[in-house]
Amino acid sequence: QWYQRRVRGVDRISNVCEYHVVDGCPLNPKGRTGLRGRGTLERWGPNHGALTIVSRWARNPEGQLIVIQNQRVMEIIAVRGTGSDMWELPCGFLDVGEGVADGHKRTFLESCMGFQSTGGVDKLRLLQTADGWLQSGIIIYKGYFDDSRNTDNSWIEVNAVNYHLEEGPYPEDLYPGDHIEEVKWICLDDKMIMHKNNLWILKKMCIHMGAHNPYKGEVLI
Repeated sequence: QWYQRRVRGVDRISNVCEYHVVDGCPLNPKGRTGLRGRGTLERWGPNHGALTIVSRWARNPEGQLIVIQNQRVMEIIAVRGTGSDMWELPCGFLDVGEGVADGHKRTFLESCMGFQSTGGVDKLRLLQTADGWLQSGIIIYKGYFDDSRNTDNSWIEVNAVNYHLEEGPYPEDLYPGDHIEEVKWICLDDKMIMHKNNLWILKKMCIHMGAHNPYKGEVLI
């Protein structure tokens, strides 16, 4: 069955369950969305994405760790799309035949470091530097991702990985990629305007890291 394996480098396997196919169309394992077909997504069935959380401990201007209720506060690198007031975690779809680890590196560099507009020696330097930042990550979540682009027959599944940097050097030469207006380090607090699916993942990360969790309410994906 084409939907239970890789086909010509395309990963058709769902991380949620073995989904059904009716009249040649895969069915969203989470149920009906009200939209039929593939919509704006590239592939029928699961569209696998790499969601990358680069984090560090937040510090005040004097360089001291920021602590709330005996728990350290985290900072993350977030992006804001062109024309949007919502912050998001860097995320991109895997290319055909691309491994998950390589997908995290590529999408992060494209979204946050201007990788696509960089050439030659600088591009090689960025790749080598990213190997230091993104060499040991922790999987925070792997599965279905609630998104307005999901349809009855195409949906997004993400591999959300936290690359926590205990000490520098940190990524500082941040440069927005295509369709991104701004990229920067952001301190996690309850004032940040972000999609609920992203907040849900950040909540899981804070709990895993034993960090201050500003998202006390139940945030459902």
